[in-house]
Amino acid sequence: TGSGIIHEGHFYDISDNGIADCEDLKTGKTVWEERLKGPSAKSSSWSSMLLADGKIYVPNQSGDVFVLRASPQFEVLATNSVGESTNASLAASNGELFMRTDKSLWCFTNMP
Repeated sequence: TGSGIIHEGHFYDISDNGIADCEDLKTGKTVWEERLKGPSAKSSSWSSMLLADGKIYVPNQSGDVFVLRASPQFEVLATNSVGESTNASLAASNGELFMRTDKSLWCFTNMP
């Protein structure tokens, strides 16, 4: 399974069966725990989370990418799907996100 992230006193992680959680680092208590359910059938995830610009990006094995606010209050900002299965983690470089699926290499950018 993938690695979680630490951000502003909280640890964020996703289990291999698609349940994301946030834990308070001082107390060790779970702040929230939610199943990430996208439009595709397979919600399991083997990917590491990616933190960028205060947002957490995490794909599931169906190729749905969830954008969560890196906050102790659970909030899904977006769910996007490429429609191709993946077990890979996202990568970021120079304002672009890269995603490798079983068939393709995707690059997402915000062009002016």
